[in-house]
Amino acid sequence: MGGGGSGPEPSGEQLGFCARISGRVGHADAQARAFAKATFADCRVKWVVPLGPNLDEYRQQLVIWNLEFWGCQGQPVSDFGLVFGTPQLSAGDASLLIELYLATADAELQLSPDERDDMKAALDRLAKQLIFSPSSEPSHSQCPVEAGGAGSSGGAGSGGAGSGGAGSGGALSAGGAL
Repeated sequence: MGGGGSGPEPSGEQLGFCARISGRVGHADAQARAFAKATFADCRVKWVVPLGPNLDEYRQQLVIWNLEFWGCQGQPVSDFGLVFGTPQLSAGDASLLIELYLATADAELQLSPDERDDMKAALDRLAKQLIFSPSSEPSHSQCPVEAGGAGSSGGAGSGGAGSGGAGSGGALSAGGAL
C-alpha cells in the first residue's frame, strides 16, 4: 500500500479556512492537546502518543503542523503529522486517528460540513504514505480482550473520540501534560 512508488505529492496539503479563525495559535494548541488526550485515551491507538521526553516535542510539532495544515502559516504539509515519527500504520490505525483528529478539530474550530470533508480527504491522502497494511483493524491495540471473544469496540469507529478514557485514567497521571 503506502511505502512503495510515488510517495507524497510535492505540493502537499494546506486547507484554506484559516482566515476565519481568530486566536489561531491558541486553537492549534488546544486542538493538539485534545487530540493527544483523545488518542491516548483510545486503547486502540494510544501507542502513537509518545510518553516521556518526546511528548512535548510531539505536541509542539502538532501545533506547528496544525497551523500549516489549516493554512495559517508556512508551506503545505507533506507528512501525516498526527503521529510522532514515521510508524507503520494499518488502514484501521489511520482511520481511527483521522476520526479522532476530525472530532477534536471540529470541537475546537466548529468546522462546516465542506471544511470537514476537505480536511478528511487531505488527511486520507497524507496517511497513505504510512499505511503498510490494508487491515481495517488497529495494528497495536492495547485494549483488554473481553471474555467471550472480541476485544475491541470494533465497528464503532468514530465513537471513541470522546469516550475512550474509562480504562486508562491511571496511565494519565501526568494529566495536564497531555
